[in-house]
Amino acid sequence: MKKAIFAGTLALTLSGCATQSSVSQQAASAPLNEEHSGSIYAKLEKSDSGYAFTQFTVGHVPGSGPWVSLLNDRPMWDTSPEQCLKGIAKPELKCQTANSSLFREETSMTGGQATHWAFLSSLTFGLWLTMPPGRVAFDQEQFEQSYNEAYQQFAKDIEFNPKNLIAEARLNTSRLEEMKESVDYNIKVSNNTGFSFGSPSARDLALTIDYKESKRTVYPSAAALYTHLDNISRAATSRENLQDIFEVDCSKGIGYSHFKLDIDCGELTYHISTDQMVAPVNLQVTGKKDFYLYPRNLVAKDNAMEVEVNGRYVTFKNRSSSFATLKNLSFYNGTSIYTKTWNTREALPPQSESRYSLDRLISEKNKVRYVFSADSKYQEVDITYKVSAAYNLEGKETSVTGENTYNKMSELILIDN
Repeated sequence: MKKAIFAGTLALTLSGCATQSSVSQQAASAPLNEEHSGSIYAKLEKSDSGYAFTQFTVGHVPGSGPWVSLLNDRPMWDTSPEQCLKGIAKPELKCQTANSSLFREETSMTGGQATHWAFLSSLTFGLWLTMPPGRVAFDQEQFEQSYNEAYQQFAKDIEFNPKNLIAEARLNTSRLEEMKESVDYNIKVSNNTGFSFGSPSARDLALTIDYKESKRTVYPSAAALYTHLDNISRAATSRENLQDIFEVDCSKGIGYSHFKLDIDCGELTYHISTDQMVAPVNLQVTGKKDFYLYPRNLVAKDNAMEVEVNGRYVTFKNRSSSFATLKNLSFYNGTSIYTKTWNTREALPPQSESRYSLDRLISEKNKVRYVFSADSKYQEVDITYKVSAAYNLEGKETSVTGENTYNKMSELILIDN
């Protein structure tokens, strides 16, 4: 008996009586994902005078509500039926998707549901009589009547064939997209800081052309939609109002994070000779920031050994005719001192030299460099660097020390990172 009841319950479940589905925008199947630039979508709602399109979008379907495609004359929500239970069934098994605004209504059970319900009721001594099958179905006929009523009114309001309006909108939007991708950015750089800046591209500065109106704009009336599409048409065909459609998005120089920049983007213009939009961009370099200052030509030496620091590198030069063994290196930047000690033998052959990276020798990088910001490369500074090294030559340990004070930034080596 238990196996029979289980089999019947399983059959009922497979028939859909104990399942539920949610109705959400574009949630049902791939064909509903029909968004295209220029396609028009409308919100189908009932008013006192009948059904009408009350809001519109172009190329975008909002997340919820009775939105329909004017291109394909169909709803943009899930219209598949929901099978469920009524009576004393658990709330999660009852009908969830009835919604008159989406033309989804509760209907009578199907023949298959009735058969399974009767079978289970007999096996459970009437228990299933308290949980009759339920069903929510999409009223296709009512939807079509309501849609046609709204569609005809929309055609009267715009005095134009809606299908032709969509075709033109898609064509014009495609033309504008092509123009948008071929904009000529006329970038003029003003730089009196003395810092080398180069010739940036639009990509370096993260410049883009955007629509002034968001693609997710909802138009509250047919008149507002028609005005927008008319502007799109004039921009795509005669190029007369491009500055009303597009704007230049001026960032703050994403590709130049170590510079202080002022960027000003002017109004778009159209050059008929090249069939291109031109975006004037005026960029002024006002300084440099978050860069590092390293010493230049900082030397410590005696007759046998010379130690020279240039930027990120330190070079040891053995001028003697014997092997020299490096013991340690100390570096002083005016506020901090760091010492590197070689725990293993670091030998230099006679009349040879060896170069090391300061950043690798000294793990605490801020011990050997200044983080700095300046408005001009010619800005005065007051920075003292000192270097000393100890080495062993012919059994005798000797040290050399050198110091230099820098008063001009141009005397130092500037590195961004």
